[in-house]
Amino acid sequence: MKRLLSILLMLLSFSLTYAQENERVPKVKTFETGYRYMYTSTYSGLPKNAMAIAFDYAWQLSGFGGKAASFISVPFGYTYFIPASGESNASLIYYGWTVKHNLTKDKKFVPFLGYMLLLNQLKFKGVEGRDIGHETRFEFGYDIHLKGKMSLLVKLEYGMTFIPGFNKEKSDGFKNIGLKTGIRF
Repeated sequence: MKRLLSILLMLLSFSLTYAQENERVPKVKTFETGYRYMYTSTYSGLPKNAMAIAFDYAWQLSGFGGKAASFISVPFGYTYFIPASGESNASLIYYGWTVKHNLTKDKKFVPFLGYMLLLNQLKFKGVEGRDIGHETRFEFGYDIHLKGKMSLLVKLEYGMTFIPGFNKEKSDGFKNIGLKTGIRF
């Protein structure tokens, strides 16, 4: 009897699942590139100028039924620090989570705000291992809609990177601003 009851409950749950009207959640992919400037750093020899590229895969969380959309995404990026005389050759990879809120809907220019929580791996050329830390980044920008689902983006970023060290009173890190452009599809 228990077996028959469990089979009936399982069949009922499957039929209720498939009876619901499913709406496909929009996904957005982004490729972006741009410039980062480290205006403060506790790393000696870390270059102030850097170029960055990133790929981002996002799922729409809200904004259905005529409202402005919000997205959660998984970014993956690479930053190359451009060394000047006496500066170290360094690079950084990052990955984490982004939450992006569009401020309007169905316009050619859509302003947005974003917040990122990222994990970083900072690598200096000629040094074994990596420094691992975290970053908080804020962004403001515009999506410029083209025909279809494609759009261009332009954004400003502000980031704070902290890399803790064992047996140190204060974390190493840097603060930066950035200007990026890209394409969403």
